[in-house]
Amino acid sequence: MPEKITIGAILYQYGDSYISRHRVSGQEKGLIHLLSSCRTSALGSHFEKCDHCGYTGKAYNSCRNRHCPVCQGKDKLEWMDKRMKELLPVGYYHLVFTIPHQLNLLCLQNKKTMYGLLFKAVSETALELVRDPKHLGADTGLICVLHTWGQNMKEHPHLHCIMPAGGLSFDREHWVHVPDRNKFFIAGKVL
Repeated sequence: MPEKITIGAILYQYGDSYISRHRVSGQEKGLIHLLSSCRTSALGSHFEKCDHCGYTGKAYNSCRNRHCPVCQGKDKLEWMDKRMKELLPVGYYHLVFTIPHQLNLLCLQNKKTMYGLLFKAVSETALELVRDPKHLGADTGLICVLHTWGQNMKEHPHLHCIMPAGGLSFDREHWVHVPDRNKFFIAGKVL
């Protein structure tokens, strides 16, 4: 069976070359080196013992960085499993909200304030529009997840939101569905 290719292995082999040819921040350099060291001798090791058969083996320490797909894979799956159990048996919409890239530096320097404002603006806007009878006329909820980086590993604060395709009527007696003809929840220009 071919060896599994990992992000860490790619960064280990090509990370220094990439750093030397591109303008990379100190934080990005540190991240490249940390992820390339994950589960290698560079971070040390420990012994693990099987509770059933007693086998003891050496295991390399993980980096435990939030950007590492190996370290955060288990946590991500557990989080996803919990969210899946919270879902209602209805359709859902995936909404993405971002801010102008000119504000990225401000976000990096004032994370708590700026990200708090982003969550507040997104949730209040979405929920207010859903309550409006022109759009749905119901109460609903949403799950929002903050992403601070884009696929290019550059600052790009944005929220991914999961919202049910409907909501509870104001009298709390029935479910109000988004019309099937709607391919999107609410027009982007309105949002």
